[in-house]
Amino acid sequence: MSESRTLERNALRHRSLTPAARPAAVVLLLAALLLPVLSGEARAQTGFFFDEFGAGYKAAAMGQAFTAVADDYSACYYNPAGLTQIRGIFENASGYLYARPEVYAHFPGNEAIDLRGQPSSRGMFTGIASSLDLEETIRVFPWFRRFSFGLVSWTNLPEIMQYHAGPVASRPHFLRHDLRFQLLALVVSFGFEVTPWLSVGAGAIPSVESLADQHNFAAVNKTDDVVMGLRLSIHQTAKVFVVPVFGILIKPPWEGLRDRVSLGLCYRGENKNHHGKGPLTQYVGEEDDNGEPVSGIAYPVATTINLISFCPRQISAGLALRPFSHATLSYDLTWKEYSTYRTYLELPPDPPFSDTFTHRLGLEYVFALDKDSPWILKHLSRICLRGGYYYEPTPVPNRAGKDNIFDSDQDVFSTGLTVTVPDKTMEHDFELLLQVHRFRPRSRAAFIDGVYAYQHGIPIRDQFIPVEFGGTVWLLGANYTMRF
Repeated sequence: MSESRTLERNALRHRSLTPAARPAAVVLLLAALLLPVLSGEARAQTGFFFDEFGAGYKAAAMGQAFTAVADDYSACYYNPAGLTQIRGIFENASGYLYARPEVYAHFPGNEAIDLRGQPSSRGMFTGIASSLDLEETIRVFPWFRRFSFGLVSWTNLPEIMQYHAGPVASRPHFLRHDLRFQLLALVVSFGFEVTPWLSVGAGAIPSVESLADQHNFAAVNKTDDVVMGLRLSIHQTAKVFVVPVFGILIKPPWEGLRDRVSLGLCYRGENKNHHGKGPLTQYVGEEDDNGEPVSGIAYPVATTINLISFCPRQISAGLALRPFSHATLSYDLTWKEYSTYRTYLELPPDPPFSDTFTHRLGLEYVFALDKDSPWILKHLSRICLRGGYYYEPTPVPNRAGKDNIFDSDQDVFSTGLTVTVPDKTMEHDFELLLQVHRFRPRSRAAFIDGVYAYQHGIPIRDQFIPVEFGGTVWLLGANYTMRF
């Protein structure tokens, strides 16, 4: 599936520049000729919302230690094999999430380039899952009972996409929370029960790659033109590609342990997006009265590569224990291949990133209620309390380099509350979620080149200067789920 659009911009010659303004026109015209050298940068960040904040309210509240639990719609991201644990015909979750970053980078003595006040991410969340146990279908295809289906999606609203383009490679920015999370986060998966103790699953994360073919012509004999003779033609194409997800869920074959212990394994592929990636052709010369080039010089073809999001390939292994029927303990270990990260010019960052291991812990306790419960509690079937913690080391080394990418080790605490209201045909869950990311304070030297320093009016020319960074990110969410 692809979408193409072509922009043709032709200058209007309804106004002339004054003689005093012509020197500025010459400067801008020369700046246009430097575009092959100063190709655009879009700041990279984690990009995929689920990787940072979770793909479900229960999973996020349990610190995303969900690979071996995987018993609701969010299993399609954490472990598609777990979808086979869904016994209802259908469940649907709809919620809202708001994430507020309060991260900072402080340059002592050079406060003009301090980084603060990142925009929030907010949007709608949807989760769908089904056991596919439809009576009419099972009657014809008995094996269909072994399949299950799940989907989760999240998108920023009202801004679906936001990124920043600029010409300076050493521009200071944060790896994770420099801008809003971009594009639609979507996962679609299926699970299959091989035996009562073994399930497998697979899914797909659709993502978008944007390609551009740009042609620029600067007419030096049109300095009286309102845009100084610049002609720009862009052909842009958006293509969808798929990131794979695979999972395995194992339970002991012995009846007494099958509901008390489970092991999970999940693989998720690398998700990397570009915007406007492609060749850039530059010409400078003269044009006739009809706007057609008649002579000129062609500059070497350059390439614009704007990396707007990156989520590394990762493998998660999980263990879930249920010491008694009302409690669940979970642990996950996740490996992330950050060593494959490339900057917007498709070059390794300086210094290069390192692979990371993330440890996650989760807890759930269920209070079962009945009609003998006091007051309003008698109208509820259960109350679930959840908590979680994980420690994620940063992939960014703590040493100076030419790429000013800031990130630090983070401690993530989460908690959640679910209240279930039953009726004759279905159950209704009302959920609340709180998550806090604490980035541990770090300090190091940052490289500030002369171009960036000049833009901000600070007396620095290609120097290393001290920087301190850290901060927190707060996430709040509310959700409604119905099941039948």
